[in-house]
Amino acid sequence: MDSNEAWGLLMNYISTIKYNCKDNRRMGQVNDGGWDVCMDVNIDPNNCIAYSVGVGHDWSFDDDMSKYGCNVYTFDPTIGKDDHKHAEKVWFYNMGLWNEDLDDMKVKNDQTWKCRTLKSIISMLHHENSVIDVLKIDIEASEFKVFPEILQSGVIKQVKQVVFEYHLWGLPRGANSDKTQYAYEVLTKMLGAEGFKLFYIHENERSPVVSFGNKASDHSTNIEIGWVNTNFV
Repeated sequence: MDSNEAWGLLMNYISTIKYNCKDNRRMGQVNDGGWDVCMDVNIDPNNCIAYSVGVGHDWSFDDDMSKYGCNVYTFDPTIGKDDHKHAEKVWFYNMGLWNEDLDDMKVKNDQTWKCRTLKSIISMLHHENSVIDVLKIDIEASEFKVFPEILQSGVIKQVKQVVFEYHLWGLPRGANSDKTQYAYEVLTKMLGAEGFKLFYIHENERSPVVSFGNKASDHSTNIEIGWVNTNFV
């Protein structure tokens, strides 16, 4: 498979709506920072859980989910804050999502981050037998490291929906199609094989639009996408 074919497969998969959500609600800002959530999966305001991975300095999604009634668990090692209770029903952890458990992952500027896999986070919060109503991930292209581990662990089965920003600049746009094809295969196995269907897509207007080949055409390098687990509909 050449690069054009690989990009064509990937872009078709992440841009073709497969599920028409009947109750789609915006949580957080209308523009960048908010996320669409499909309520068709029976999100009980008296008993729901949301994970928000990558908050930056925009808490609007987390706050709206907590106002709806969910317990929200927020993770971000990049903003210089210690573990704390941000608001009623919002708990923050100075921790990143990664493909292995590390207490001192070295990053730029001589910083070190505490990182955990999704499976370890679920265990840490004693949610092994719980359903995660919303899993939001925005980790600046680290999803290409994290998603294979999530696939391998199998924890995606207990998630009702996952919304994430796909940072396509993290994949090569050249002759090497291996990474693009691998990214496509991970997504189809992690999501498609478990009953997830795409219900939302939004290309970030603040990101550059580039060509991904003649089978994929031009797209933003950052695309927000939402997948609903139809097993819970």
